[in-house]
Amino acid sequence: MSGVFWILTTLNETYETDVAVRLELVDVPGNTVITEPLPDTIKVMVRDKGYYLVKYLYFDNMRVVRLPFHLYSGQQSKGAVAPSDLQKLLRTRFGETCTILAVKADHLDFYYSHGSQKKVPLIYSGTATAKTNFYVMDVKISPDSVVVLASKSALDTINAVYTEPKDIDDVDKSVTKIVPIARIWIA
Repeated sequence: MSGVFWILTTLNETYETDVAVRLELVDVPGNTVITEPLPDTIKVMVRDKGYYLVKYLYFDNMRVVRLPFHLYSGQQSKGAVAPSDLQKLLRTRFGETCTILAVKADHLDFYYSHGSQKKVPLIYSGTATAKTNFYVMDVKISPDSVVVLASKSALDTINAVYTEPKDIDDVDKSVTKIVPIARIWIA
């Protein structure tokens, strides 16, 4: 009984703590690619009673802020969330007794691209060589194609997408490698 009383008394005290809040950009149009996203999570320093802090820290639905793309997309393929807007959105996630002391985020902006799309083959840029008395039977790429979003004029010049150069030497059994896609530079 005294343990329960101690817990209730402790949880009735006011504390400060950091709460991780996930940011989700929602309702992104189908012809839009986010090239540099918002941070996945931000830290919010809050002050509130202990039992509310338990709710903020351990109930996941409290820690997600959904940001509609159309409200925060801007000019020049850049979008930004104003700190004042974020404060208002966070205020709705936390109770009335909660005080938001600070929002810790590296940045609150994102970059995106609109454009047409085209499916092109993905081509491995490298070599695979076998050890003596072995041979390379096949090199398979998965996925074998990718969808490229770009302006119409840029799409006209793109006929394939290549991996970064990666040589695989001395193969004597089946090998799986993850190879990044090479960046496409269009002048």
